[in-house]
Amino acid sequence: MGTNTGAGLREIHVPTDPTKEPSNSVQEWTSVTSPPDIIKHIMTQNNKQFSQAKDTPLADTPLGRTIGHNGDSEVAEQILQGTFEVHHQISEVTWFIEKCKKTHKYKSSPRTSTQQCSRVHLVAYPKRNPHPTQADTLDTTKLP
Repeated sequence: MGTNTGAGLREIHVPTDPTKEPSNSVQEWTSVTSPPDIIKHIMTQNNKQFSQAKDTPLADTPLGRTIGHNGDSEVAEQILQGTFEVHHQISEVTWFIEKCKKTHKYKSSPRTSTQQCSRVHLVAYPKRNPHPTQADTLDTTKLP
């Protein structure tokens, strides 16, 4: 858990025993206030957290390795464009790849954003209804 001052993170709490993973079962915590140490602890935890899928069927295959860790490979772009040839894939992977194809019903945002650009994009989205009706809820019966 960290303390946010509005200008950034100034303190995090990590297990006193470095061999323990942060969890509700940890009894003793140490405050970390040094910015380099905060960064080190956050990056270590992020690497653990975001590496959990590395041994799953999609990530631990030639296809997963071809897509790449950051998903910015030529194959990843082909999947998004719908031009990737899906042969020799199990049906679940084929279904997943087909669902990853970009739809063109949303206008792409520029890679860099300005305050004016953000204002334009935010205006395009309707305000959320604080009291949703039945019509505002997602019909899960139509999901695959």
